[in-house]
Amino acid sequence: MIGAELETTQKSLQTMIELQQTAIDLLVIFLMNISELFRNAVQMIIDFAQSKYQSILHNEQAAVIKQAVCCFTDIRKGQETIGSALVNAAVSKGKLDKMEEKKVSKEVESIIAGEYDYKIGRDNSIGY
Repeated sequence: MIGAELETTQKSLQTMIELQQTAIDLLVIFLMNISELFRNAVQMIIDFAQSKYQSILHNEQAAVIKQAVCCFTDIRKGQETIGSALVNAAVSKGKLDKMEEKKVSKEVESIIAGEYDYKIGRDNSIGY
């Protein structure tokens, strides 16, 4: 009896998490349609993913993506959620394969973790 209730609760929680991620993904698609910043961030993620010769993001790409993930929140979890939604939008729009998705996910996570901040900060013409 308790096991069945626990399983039902777990399924309900998983469904809520999936619905939340879907809502966030839809929000990013909406923002891409009205915001040049989000449109540029997604395009830069696609360009990076499809580049055969680029193993890390250029300063400008990192700065635009950082600006997009930071424009709504300075809370790390919120930035991770927006970063994930940007990657999902790029995967969908750019029809990225699993290897490309893994490549961009790693770099977007690095941007959120602050690993690109020193590069962005060196280029005074780019701010976030």
